[in-house]
Amino acid sequence: MSTYHCAIKVGTGGKTIPHLDYIQRTNKYAHKGDLICHSSGNIPTWAKDEKEFWTQCAIKDNNRAYREIEFALPNELPPEKQEKIVQEFIQEVIPNNPYTYAIHEVDSAVHGIKNPHVHLMFSERIIEGRSEEHNKDEFFNKRGRSKKGQEYGGTRKDRTWAGKGRTAKYYEVRKTVADLINEKYKEMNLPHRVDYRSLKEQSIENLLSGNIEKTPSNTERAVRIDEKIFRPMAHTIKEEVESKEEVNKELPIEIQDRILKERQRRMDLIALNLITKINKELEPSEANLNHAYHKTMEYVDALKMHFETPFNYFKKTLEKLNIYIPEGKESENEYTQAIANELEIQEQHDFFLSQVKDDPAQLIADLELNYTELKKEYNRLKNKKDEDIIADFLSANDKNVLQTLNQDLKNQRDLLFVAKETFSIDASNNKENLKEISNKLQTLTRKYRTPDLIATAKKMKRAAINRHTKSKPKTIEYYENQVINQTTGNKLKPVLEQIRSKESLLKYHVKQGHDTTLLRQEINLLKQEHATLRQIYLTADLKIKAIKLWQEQQLKYKNTKPYPINYYEKILLNKVSNGEYSKLITEQKKEVKRIQELLKNPEIKKTSTKNVEKLKKIKETLLHDIDRLYPGKLEEYKGKNQKTIKELDKAINKTEQLLILAKKTYPNVDTTKEKAKTISVKQKHEELKTKINDKANDEITALNKDVKTYTRYNKPIQYYEDILIDKECGGALKLQKEKLRSRESLLQYLSKEGKDTAKVQQEIETIKKDIQLIRDRYINPSIKEQAKKDHESILKKRNKINLKAVGSKLKKLLRKRHLTAPIRRSGTGLLNNVSQLFEAEKSSGLGAASFRVGKETDIEHMNQIR
Repeated sequence: MSTYHCAIKVGTGGKTIPHLDYIQRTNKYAHKGDLICHSSGNIPTWAKDEKEFWTQCAIKDNNRAYREIEFALPNELPPEKQEKIVQEFIQEVIPNNPYTYAIHEVDSAVHGIKNPHVHLMFSERIIEGRSEEHNKDEFFNKRGRSKKGQEYGGTRKDRTWAGKGRTAKYYEVRKTVADLINEKYKEMNLPHRVDYRSLKEQSIENLLSGNIEKTPSNTERAVRIDEKIFRPMAHTIKEEVESKEEVNKELPIEIQDRILKERQRRMDLIALNLITKINKELEPSEANLNHAYHKTMEYVDALKMHFETPFNYFKKTLEKLNIYIPEGKESENEYTQAIANELEIQEQHDFFLSQVKDDPAQLIADLELNYTELKKEYNRLKNKKDEDIIADFLSANDKNVLQTLNQDLKNQRDLLFVAKETFSIDASNNKENLKEISNKLQTLTRKYRTPDLIATAKKMKRAAINRHTKSKPKTIEYYENQVINQTTGNKLKPVLEQIRSKESLLKYHVKQGHDTTLLRQEINLLKQEHATLRQIYLTADLKIKAIKLWQEQQLKYKNTKPYPINYYEKILLNKVSNGEYSKLITEQKKEVKRIQELLKNPEIKKTSTKNVEKLKKIKETLLHDIDRLYPGKLEEYKGKNQKTIKELDKAINKTEQLLILAKKTYPNVDTTKEKAKTISVKQKHEELKTKINDKANDEITALNKDVKTYTRYNKPIQYYEDILIDKECGGALKLQKEKLRSRESLLQYLSKEGKDTAKVQQEIETIKKDIQLIRDRYINPSIKEQAKKDHESILKKRNKINLKAVGSKLKKLLRKRHLTAPIRRSGTGLLNNVSQLFEAEKSSGLGAASFRVGKETDIEHMNQIR
């Protein structure tokens, strides 16, 4: 029987040696006869055996002396295959860590079958390189790196087992265990498989994929029973599970619950085997499959002939247009150039944008990117000088002439510098003083600016950056959550921790390329729960308090902004020179200020103005010579330049209008140009598909909630009374109802098998009496009144729901491209439910026939082709 179990634990120093004795079955555990084998590896050379190594770990690494991975081994495999799984796991997960493992095989206390499993103890320290030469004392020393980059200290620890990345690490370990076991099953040609995911995740996937028979009736994790209670009751539990009599009510409640769940599990297994047998008989023959394949391919070929994606349509339209591009000015951005030169493309542009309306963030990002590129080209051409335009049509020889003229122009510009030098003779003393101060500063810097000083300055810069980074303010919502937790005793903390854990798992699944639809649903539900709690606890006073915290952090972040590296070098230079460096800098600034005052002489300004006039005349002469050598060319190219500027201006205006319209249509969309620039076309398409599916999933969830509300209105008043009574009696009524459902399920099975059902019917009558007794005991006028109000509230909500609108939304949603199979199945199933409700209600206007979804839409087939 294929079962899956994997647990990861951490042990402190005091537990290390007792746990080693336990798994190796030594000392006080030597009497246990369930040890199959044990082994150790990667033990350092300074330890004579594993016990000495683990003893030192218990002393030196007290907080995390060891970690343990315990997982179940398949009992269908022989012991040598089981040990092979363990060895392969070690090579894949902890190849260089010291470890000790032991395989035990005990009989299950409840099921009575063999339960082989492995206990794998390992150290976080990694045996590699220089650590192999360490002695006992060096091995556990703190490890680091010196200023010169040399390693020192003890053996490195593998930090991936702790910290923020541990969740992903744990899931990776669980997946590795499952993969190795399944690989061995495959080698042995066994049909069994194990899954590392939770029962709940497997159950949801089976339901969405239509494998209802594989979905267990109970997916909740079993409540762990205290060993002091469980051990003495193990034999009793086993007998009660196998018995067909009613569960002994004198047993503790948790024991009764365990027995009922185990009985239900066995019934589920029997039902699954029966359904599997029936399904195998119903499997299509080879002739049926061949016929279906040929029919499908005919339909696919017909679709291929007529279907064309919007992207290919737009691309072919662009290729047919005669686009004018000035010679030598071909742009890398063909899309931008097309808009700039052919306004007719705007119609195709609008058509293309209409195809991505399901992704407003992508739409706005693309528009902003196009607008930026157009504006950049527009500004470049508008600010283009005559000299730059002239360079476009000059020959090689004439360019040499132009370079000579430009050199003359440069020489004339140098007259400004000469004029300043002429009138700065009075500042010679100041210049000498400035030069002397600069020489002193250079001498002092050469003397004290040692490699150690530079390293210290870098360290100060890194520390400043760290302080600045740590003080970076988070969102206001973060501080709101903080003050809510402070005032409510951490009401939000468990939900936020679950969201963090699930998002970490989501990143891992995305990296592995797994389907994340169900995980995203769980995250969305957790976020909804978080939002509800915030609405309950976030008062106006707490909001003000959160804003104050955010403002204080903003100020702190601003004040801790790091300076350039030379700032910290100057501080250190001043410190080692006992303030001499600071004095020289002050004197230098004073001399520079005196020189600046002298340079404000009106004679210098007058001379500079005369030289500027000379430069203007030289420039005019230059342009006149060019115009004489190339008559009409400058004006011709200026005209082309102006024409392109006008076309760009029109394209910019149209793109700006589209951008304004898109932002008005989708005011809450937040996007950045930088993000748009870095995302490739393929990534954009993948992100678009993901966003379409996320949005569709949210819509289906919301519509499903409406449908459930619609169907709850016809529940009797007693349904609402039972909910309130169950709260009053601490869940006793719900427990009795579960027992009743279990008995009724057993009754159906026995009736189907043609067995005696008298005893089960008697049990059912007894449970019904117990349920009635609980109702009679707790029912009172206030509960009746509250139940009536709840019923009326549901009825009001139901009256607000338009079943016709729900059906129309679902039909529209299912016509979208790129929907994943689980989401499409979920939507189709919901649409069928709406159709049945509509038919039952016999409402006027929209008949049940309008909701038929017997065939897949053409769009779905198109997605399969693509």
